[in-house]
Amino acid sequence: MKRFLIFTLALFLSLMTVSNALAFQNKQVWRYKVDIGVTGGIAISENTLFAGDLSGKFYAVQKSNGRLKWNYAGTNTVTGTPVLIGNEYVIFAQEDGTITCLDANNGEEIWIIEPETERDTVVSGAVLGDGKVFISRSNGKLCAYDESDGHLLWEYESKLQDLRNAPAIGDGYVFLGEQNGLMSILNPQTGERVNGGGAGGPINTPIVNGGNVYYSSWTGSVYAVKIKDVIPLWEISVQEPITTAPSFGDNKLFVGTASGKIIAIAAGNGDISWTFETGGANVAVPPVYGDGLVFCGASEGNIYVLNAETGKVKFTIKSEHGLDASPVYEKGILYYGSEDGYLHAVK
Repeated sequence: MKRFLIFTLALFLSLMTVSNALAFQNKQVWRYKVDIGVTGGIAISENTLFAGDLSGKFYAVQKSNGRLKWNYAGTNTVTGTPVLIGNEYVIFAQEDGTITCLDANNGEEIWIIEPETERDTVVSGAVLGDGKVFISRSNGKLCAYDESDGHLLWEYESKLQDLRNAPAIGDGYVFLGEQNGLMSILNPQTGERVNGGGAGGPINTPIVNGGNVYYSSWTGSVYAVKIKDVIPLWEISVQEPITTAPSFGDNKLFVGTASGKIIAIAAGNGDISWTFETGGANVAVPPVYGDGLVFCGASEGNIYVLNAETGKVKFTIKSEHGLDASPVYEKGILYYGSEDGYLHAVK
């Protein structure tokens, strides 16, 4: 019994040590200067951070120390968050509609898809799932490409000739928020629309969690739908345009609004848990959850670290540009970039 108690205490102290080691303290680990402002979002593999800039250059940087591993010279602004196929390949989109797959270890080009017309532009970047790369294009088409060689598998054409948001993949379906207010559920094998719902205005990228799909609209509403049998669960209005996709954590959804608010909504019933005002306008990047914290920012400039339970500020990261590109949080470290031209790692 005594040995058991000693072992239990040692395990508890060990877990506390690990927890404390991972706790976010708002201390700079490193920063790396890119040629011109960071755009799109950040992706990370086991050892590497991937991001692009306004000029089209794409970077692979060591996560541990911020040193450049390699870069690739694209020709147009990098948009959306890069996606990884394991630790082997990385895929990213450029604003003119070019999609590129590189060897993640050395930056060598594996395949490239070039736009056919000027209307094939991309705003939201690529999404990976079911062995496919999904791209929403401004010509109104959602395109599915084979991840191995980039050849086109199918196209879904929106009734409104404009798609600005990436789809979500989950529970055997593709979920697409359209500018015409439709939330379409597609068969990932064929691109056929099998079901869906809607809102009164443009819909942001949905999120899939726990058998449900959640989506927000510029009309100011957030919706929860049970995927099986497409059963509406709840709807809540925040009384102003929602400018980000929802993110999930702590049994809550987090969204940003046109007036600079961050709003936490209970995933179970749609009740508003708390609201935080950044003091800026137009939150452009979905809040990021990790370790009981929410990382967010707006046009005002600062990046705020909030208690996910209460919405109270725990830290403020001083920044002239705030969050211009989607960050990522892993093992107590926030990786982010902005138009000041730096990639940052803060723990």
